[in-house]
Amino acid sequence: MGDEQERRDEQASLLHGINKEAQPAAAPQSPAAGEEEMPHYWRAVVGWISFGLVWNILNTTVFATLYPKLLQQIDKNYVSDFSVANMLTTLLSSLLLPPLGSIADQMKQVKNWMVVCEFVGITMCFVFLPMIYIKSPTAQIVLAQVIYLLTLFFLRIAIMDNNALLSCFPMKGRITLSLVFNFIGFAVALLSLLALWLLTRGQTQPLNNEELVAIFAGVTLVLGLLTFLCPGDKRPPVGTPKQPITKMVKFAFTRLLNSFLAVKNDKQYRRVAWFLCAYTFFSTSGTCFTIYVVTFFVSTYNLSLNESSILNMYFMLSLVVGNVIGIVYKFKVNGYEEITLLIQNTLFIALFCVLFLTVRWGWGYLVALLISLACGLLYGWNTSLARGLMAKLTPDDKKGEFFGLYSTATYLGISFVSAAMMVMSAVELDTYYLCILLIIVGLPAYIFFFLLHRIGDPSTLAGAILENTFFNASKDGHLYALDLNADDPRWTTVEGSAAFADTAFMLAYPEGHCLYVITKENSMFRVDPHALSGGQGRALAGAEGEWGETVAATVLDGRMYTVSKAGVLLRNDFLTSGLGGVSEQIGGVEFAGVRHMVSARDSLYMIEPSGDLMRVSPVDGARERVGAAGTYRNTLAAGTADSVLYTVESPSAVFVTDLATGDRRQIMRHNK
Repeated sequence: MGDEQERRDEQASLLHGINKEAQPAAAPQSPAAGEEEMPHYWRAVVGWISFGLVWNILNTTVFATLYPKLLQQIDKNYVSDFSVANMLTTLLSSLLLPPLGSIADQMKQVKNWMVVCEFVGITMCFVFLPMIYIKSPTAQIVLAQVIYLLTLFFLRIAIMDNNALLSCFPMKGRITLSLVFNFIGFAVALLSLLALWLLTRGQTQPLNNEELVAIFAGVTLVLGLLTFLCPGDKRPPVGTPKQPITKMVKFAFTRLLNSFLAVKNDKQYRRVAWFLCAYTFFSTSGTCFTIYVVTFFVSTYNLSLNESSILNMYFMLSLVVGNVIGIVYKFKVNGYEEITLLIQNTLFIALFCVLFLTVRWGWGYLVALLISLACGLLYGWNTSLARGLMAKLTPDDKKGEFFGLYSTATYLGISFVSAAMMVMSAVELDTYYLCILLIIVGLPAYIFFFLLHRIGDPSTLAGAILENTFFNASKDGHLYALDLNADDPRWTTVEGSAAFADTAFMLAYPEGHCLYVITKENSMFRVDPHALSGGQGRALAGAEGEWGETVAATVLDGRMYTVSKAGVLLRNDFLTSGLGGVSEQIGGVEFAGVRHMVSARDSLYMIEPSGDLMRVSPVDGARERVGAAGTYRNTLAAGTADSVLYTVESPSAVFVTDLATGDRRQIMRHNK
């Protein structure tokens, strides 16, 4: 209770703008991951993608191809014996990963956990090899199972953490990075499968299976060194007391509970919840088909070992091509991720229907192969897009926890289909009925896509502060208001507002007690937020389409300042004398790409594409940076009140910045 009151007091003091000069200066707060400048951006990209190489080589070459051969030597019934153990371990992983991710968030050790678990998994590949030579059959089987399952468990933690680290990169590049990650990972997996096929074809092979495992594990050991270049959490300030692990575990479950409770009132959390529910179903269809595609063809068309290896490489190639399609699509059609996932789910279901009929009516192996490769194209694109969208929806301070839930959705689906396949095998149902099972699994996704659509997207498009109220226009078309004087501020929907989905940017005009909104169609509207309920609060200011050259605007001392696409800063009297007023250029052509502009303390403040906050003189355009470089990379809206900068950050946080010192801290999440 005391902690909650302390939080409320701190929040109230921030929102009421207590004079900081009368109090000891607060220690600068560490920005959330992904907000600070990434001076070694490409180094971080190489580090993050390197894990994809490690995992794809281990997964496709070692675990899926070589291990079955070694396990067959240890236990003739390994398929049934290991399937049950693997399914139970997968279920256990799905339960443990969210709290483990939450603990990693608290400790700010997401990157370190990933690296440690990755190397533990690789090391266990080497530890597994001596199991082949143990004399006692019982000890051999038990130890082999334990080591194999522990290897998968640690690598699943590493996968979760690696996915979470995608949230450390700038928001707009996360989906593209996710696509590139899988493109390179699947391509390397394809090359490793090709190398393995060349080494094992023919009557005799130059290397035995144990030597091949050692070689490929050794390759991943070397590649794993690159993952040290991954971006990571900013370390806590020196002197921060360490919490006992028992308290962290307890708090991890408390954080999880709070996340579930937030779904009721917080649109952003509700969007994540419905997305994860939809993902559980549409991802399960594609993932499980990828897992069982070789089994499907071997069972249905009696493929030889060599033919099944070639099929596996064809399918891996389709995953690579699918990511190429996804990358091209991302650059041609930016956005519409949810609709794209919905279309992909529909195509999955249609392809599974046709594949079932192909086998049932005997249309031949070639037709079935082409349909399966089309499924591979979709899956390669689908899995990358889903992860990228999840990274966009995830709060930076809960990335481990939320990607733990993301992993839970994945493993629950796999466990369900694996159990269903065991039942199908027990009742001797033909393997091609897997298609019917995956169709049934994919159908519930439509319910959650519908619920996701009904919520709308509360993500902020633009904002401004008028009379100590932070107004935000959002993608769902609504105008939201945050009372900065409230002791416990909450976002509320301004009554009668539903026409703001086309907002490009917004500025406050205190002298006129109104807002001005410039739309994506380059028209300016005068908005009285207090009169919107009567239908009279929004009116066109000037002629339509006259603001096409303007990218940012603000008001200082009753005069309007604008930045043009060419990077020119202008001062004018448009708001008092109309569009016919005279504009005066300030400074040179040096403001290109400005994303946000506000005013306070007789100065202009601009947020540049790099994420830097710049103080700009309204007299001659002289600039100086405020605070750390790159801090405002994810800012969606900005406004000032009492010489304090308020910013809305993607996807779900509000920050305040002391413009005198640059000190910055988070005060609340979205609660739209």
